[in-house]
Amino acid sequence: MSYAIIRNEKYTLNQLNVIYRHNERKNTNYSNKDINKNNGKNNYSIKHCYTTYEKAFREIKDKYNLKGKIKNISNVACEYIITASPDFFEGLLEQEIKRYFESAYKFVCRFKNLGEQYIISAKVHLDESTPHLHLVYLPVVHTIDKKSGKDIEKLCCTDFWKGKNSYKYLQDNFYNYITKSGFDLERGDSKDNKHIKIEDLKKVTNYEMQKYEKEMINLEQELDIENTEELKKEYKRIIKKFNTLAKQYTRVKTITDNVVNKQIILENENNVIVQENERLERENNYLKNFLDKTFEYVSILFDFPKDRLKRLVKDFVDKIKGEWNIMSDKKTISDLYNYVQDELDEYIVNSSKYKEISKRYDEKENLLKKLLEKDEFAIFEDFVDIYTELIGLEAEESFIKGFSLANKYRDEAIR
Repeated sequence: MSYAIIRNEKYTLNQLNVIYRHNERKNTNYSNKDINKNNGKNNYSIKHCYTTYEKAFREIKDKYNLKGKIKNISNVACEYIITASPDFFEGLLEQEIKRYFESAYKFVCRFKNLGEQYIISAKVHLDESTPHLHLVYLPVVHTIDKKSGKDIEKLCCTDFWKGKNSYKYLQDNFYNYITKSGFDLERGDSKDNKHIKIEDLKKVTNYEMQKYEKEMINLEQELDIENTEELKKEYKRIIKKFNTLAKQYTRVKTITDNVVNKQIILENENNVIVQENERLERENNYLKNFLDKTFEYVSILFDFPKDRLKRLVKDFVDKIKGEWNIMSDKKTISDLYNYVQDELDEYIVNSSKYKEISKRYDEKENLLKKLLEKDEFAIFEDFVDIYTELIGLEAEESFIKGFSLANKYRDEAIR
């Protein structure tokens, strides 16, 4: 005897990521040893979700302007687990298994006039011992706004599952629909049915569930008849235990929510740091380019190798480190010029071009000594000294101006 099976679970927004990773097989390892990873390639989607369930939930909510207040503890989505007794699938053709789940999908779209647009994902798992369908949806009710009197779409799990026999109503309708679709299945015993957890559903058949529930009912009846006082004590103990578990759940839920919120905050802070790091890296490259251009211009101005100039500047900065960190004032740049000038003079004096000019100068000087009187030659020498000093001053001012301009560009880039 094979049974049609459909069960429902409710989830908060924070729980959507957990079922997303399970249903879409995003985890590396699973506590459920029944999962055969090698058969994972056989899983397929009737409705594929191209993003996380949480993001898909927000997109659907915004797209259809769903009403309803949502709190951290609110159930915002539900999931049907749809399957059948294991013996139903034995020897069943692949296309018939596919038709069974597609029929179940159509049922969900029509049940309570839900609509396909409110289904986030419909994933068939064939990598476990019994084929089953995970169908995640938004519990949307079509109602009338009390204030405006207009028709609205309201996201409300409580209203969607309103009524004492809501799950019995679900199972009755599913059984009728699936049998009319041509599948020879039985409706389980509906008397005093309890809602079994999804993980338990995967372990037992519908027949075993009915047997379990009947044994529990009989046990309660025996206690009620034979030992009323013991039953009262047991009732009090269960209530006390339930209250204790409820408090523990509340604490765990609060801790979990806090951890999730902290994780979101840390992720946001990390994104800010990454963006700031990228901005600083761009500015650093910008400044490096300006500094390199400055060295290039100064080296051209003095006809001095750029690499050698860089080394001199670095030595100078290391020498005064602690007293001064940024080349910002003219006096410091002037000191740098004098520091560089010493090696520049040595470089010039040892160059072949300088030696050639120096030789020509000596020849002209000797010729002038012969042509001019002593006093006239002395005046000429003073003139040459003044001119040389003037040329040196202009070179120093050009050097200072070049580095000051580079600093100005640097400061503008930092701002």
